[in-house]
Amino acid sequence: MLTFYAALAIETGVMVDFGLKDAGMGIFLALCASSIFVLAAWFGYKKMSQDRQEIIARLAKSVMLEKAVEYTDTKFKTTVDAIQNSMVVRINSG
Repeated sequence: MLTFYAALAIETGVMVDFGLKDAGMGIFLALCASSIFVLAAWFGYKKMSQDRQEIIARLAKSVMLEKAVEYTDTKFKTTVDAIQNSMVVRINSG
């Protein structure tokens, strides 16, 4: 908002009434623009680090899958067979 008013003051020539020069108002506008850029970068970095922390927390809660690189070819079949053998299922035909 200050940037808009400063630009308006430059265009309308009101600065003469306040005793300001074009260079002073130009420096003011440059400082305003620079501060907006710095604040935007700071808030963006803050949001990015917050998102990164949320992702790390979510990954810490999630279940990690074990890679089956060193398993034999029959590992999964023997595991399923063991589960099936341990299950007790009775079907009454009657």
